Amino acid sequence: MKNRKSWLILLSTLVFAYAFAWVFLTPFCGLVFHCGCTWLWAGAAEKCIGAMDGACSQHTCPWCDDGKLGMMIPFAFMLLGQTTAIVFAWWKYRFSAIAQLVFQIIVGIVAFLFSGYLEAVIHGWIKNYPR
Repeated sequence: MKNRKSWLILLSTLVFAYAFAWVFLTPFCGLVFHCGCTWLWAGAAEKCIGAMDGACSQHTCPWCDDGKLGMMIPFAFMLLGQTTAIVFAWWKYRFSAIAQLVFQIIVGIVAFLFSGYLEAVIHGWIKNYPR
């Protein structure tokens, strides 16, 4: 059985990962789809105007095209990916408390990027992006 400090590290890492995903979801959308999505405090998806493809025709971002649900699906996918990766790292690897915390935070960030990109590819494929 894990000790109390280990459980606290897991809990704090998950809280950090969820906060990280919440803050970085819309800028990640803007990065992946070049649609104008930005930081929460700078308007989030207000400026999502779609992006220009090679033929200079505008197309709609797959996440923003579905409204609020379109942002909740990738958010849930990223949280699931982060949770799975962090719990696995917590269960499998043992370091000192600080090293374990840092390791799990890095695992959470990498899982966010990987699962976010994977979800963007799948969502874009389903929505026939770019149109």
